[in-house]
Amino acid sequence: MLLQRLAEMSGVFTFFASGQERPLAHHKSRRQPHAVYAGAALSPVFCNLRTATNAGDKQGVLDEDILDMIGDKLFELAIEDVPDLRYVAGIPNAGRPIVEALVLAAGRQGYQIGPVPFDKCEDDSGRLFVCRAPEAISLIQAVFDDVVTVADVKVRFLKTLPCKPPLFVLIDRQEGGMEILEAMGYEVRSAFGLDDVIEACLENGRIDLETAERVQSYAFMRRQLIRKHMKEIVADLNGEFA
Repeated sequence: MLLQRLAEMSGVFTFFASGQERPLAHHKSRRQPHAVYAGAALSPVFCNLRTATNAGDKQGVLDEDILDMIGDKLFELAIEDVPDLRYVAGIPNAGRPIVEALVLAAGRQGYQIGPVPFDKCEDDSGRLFVCRAPEAISLIQAVFDDVVTVADVKVRFLKTLPCKPPLFVLIDRQEGGMEILEAMGYEVRSAFGLDDVIEACLENGRIDLETAERVQSYAFMRRQLIRKHMKEIVADLNGEFA
């Protein structure tokens, strides 16, 4: 039900004839996480899972009703793996409203969960994450975000924590990011994968088979690229964010 609702909403999933046709507003210009990505085309699908009030530099499209459904889904996913879940964190900016929704979802089922707040800032090296409750950082049992594509932002955040809590995301874009994180010793779970998104968009007529195949071919190419260079990528990420 949740994925079908997302697939029907305008602006959540946007498809392009090719990655080169994506407007610059759909991505930020930043240093690539590894040289193997240099010159790679952008994905022909753009996922916008931001709310209007937490969009940052992106135009958010999610309303409160759909955010409640996301909170329910991710709480259901997380409580299976962490039955004693009490303290959580969201990776800013997209992860913040997701965690807020998850806390409300937990409350509806009689659980009390405390969000440990983080802020995002940037310097010449990229994104930095600062915990606003450092006394609680060691209590974090699970981390949440909207999607996983490549793993550099996730690694940068997770490296700020003193332990390795599992990461839960709504959508795995199936471009190799989850494989990188798992190779680095992190547990990662997603509610949906890119294949699920494609299936939902095919069912409601948002895309045709040609578009579906183009998007899936792109994701496959990215996974193959990452697998080929996995040792280099992991070594670079471990070195940079040590």
